[in-house]
Amino acid sequence: LAGGSANFTVQVTDSLSHTATASFTVTVYSALTVTTPSLPATNVGASYSQTLAAAGGTGSNFSWTASSSNLSTYGLSFSTTGVVSGTPTQAGTATFTANVTDSSSNTAQATLSITIYGALSLPAPNPSSLPSTGYTSVAYTGTINASGGSGNYSWQVTGLSDNLSPSPAGGTLTIAGTPGATPATVSFNVTLTDTTTNASVTQNGYSIAIGAATPVTLPTPSSTVPGSATQNQSYNGTITVSGGVSPYTWSINGT
Repeated sequence: LAGGSANFTVQVTDSLSHTATASFTVTVYSALTVTTPSLPATNVGASYSQTLAAAGGTGSNFSWTASSSNLSTYGLSFSTTGVVSGTPTQAGTATFTANVTDSSSNTAQATLSITIYGALSLPAPNPSSLPSTGYTSVAYTGTINASGGSGNYSWQVTGLSDNLSPSPAGGTLTIAGTPGATPATVSFNVTLTDTTTNASVTQNGYSIAIGAATPVTLPTPSSTVPGSATQNQSYNGTITVSGGVSPYTWSINGT
């Protein structure tokens, strides 16, 4: 029967044809069900709390238990009020069967799972992928790489200046541009958000020192390269460049 009230009238007749009639009402409660269809994903190290819901049954005071559960393996617990909570300690899938009981001892259950992604992380300043120096009027490129999470990211950068701009692509944030003519130190902060779980992490203090490039120079002749050689004998000499901006391109002219 559907939930609601059932109204009916009963008449009884005895062997002497005497009759009696009475009207009755029966309250019909809808079946008890767990109405939480799924639980959101989270990240290792992120505080988690979700309250399950139930409908139907009798009364409004439900009691909850968990069975077939591996919640504790992941640092989570389930309360008698239907709350899944804790701070996940490892990546994986936490599963359990939620059992709910109403005031008339009617029961219902649902099997639920929670996807737990790795901890969201940004490298500390300054990673090798982000060169700590740049030069005025010389094109600069560096990257910051994210790790952990679901792989679905959004990036926010604050404080970046001097003609440098951010360009996010998946788990990589590229910082690129041609710094202006005035030497300066560019400092900025980065916030990474996992768009699947809404967890975020902020790393402050990235910096790039922008300086003026010095002229490229070579040593004076014969200062580092032997000026003589012997026929049919091995020869070895070194020329070391200074100044300028690497990488360098070399060419040799002569006979």
